[in-house]
Amino acid sequence: MSIETGYCNFPLCQRKAEKNGYCVCHKIYSDTPAEKKAPYKIPNKSANAKKTDRKLKKIVDDLKLINPACQLKTPVCTGYAQGSDHIVKRSPKNVTDKNNIVLACNACNSWKEANSKKAKEMGISKSKFTPISVTVIDHELKAIILEEI
Repeated sequence: MSIETGYCNFPLCQRKAEKNGYCVCHKIYSDTPAEKKAPYKIPNKSANAKKTDRKLKKIVDDLKLINPACQLKTPVCTGYAQGSDHIVKRSPKNVTDKNNIVLACNACNSWKEANSKKAKEMGISKSKFTPISVTVIDHELKAIILEEI
């Protein structure tokens, strides 16, 4: 039997052959290993997530230029901001909202996650279910308006 017929080259075997001429049971007798498909690599992040991350990084870099100090000021604060933190947990709606981003050192960020009740009491963490006040400056009325979202 041969590869042209589509059956295994092993004597008396009637199974379908792979590309090397032998079936799955007799492939050990082949001189060349059967070709394996390269596994499909799943991307770590989608194109949209990468775009959002770039936008967030630019916002954080701009904030660091203005004032590189940690803004959370927890009991374990190191004083120098190493990244950012979201007052209301990240969601697609607020991930790049400048009113929701504060600079934080890694120690403060970890402390905030470990002590959520104290963080809420200090005002550095808020539930995503409570309304957020946003300051809007209306130049026509020459007034500052507080809006709840």
